[in-house]
Amino acid sequence: MTGATCLKEKGTKYFKDSKYNLALKLYTRGAELVNDSAIPTEKLTEEARSIRVSLHLNLAIVHLKLSKYTLAIKACQDVSLISVSYYMMLSTVLLCALRFLGTMDRI
Repeated sequence: MTGATCLKEKGTKYFKDSKYNLALKLYTRGAELVNDSAIPTEKLTEEARSIRVSLHLNLAIVHLKLSKYTLAIKACQDVSLISVSYYMMLSTVLLCALRFLGTMDRI
């Protein structure tokens, strides 16, 4: 998971600098690395599970910043494959944000 962690950290630096497209590329590559892992989700260590969740949550936030709401929802759904509790929490927050922004009709 070291490679994925490094990509996540670099992506976060770009995100903080408002370089969302660069952050998106790094988070996507990190997510691809951890998702391609041959280890089933239920057998992951807590650290590996945390990295997977973090990358997908970061993807959701970047998609929100880029106004790609459908992709943000997809990233949240990917979290559900890792942990239902994260998905439920994030889905609620995302729906509230979308309603606040008045974009629910466009999805």
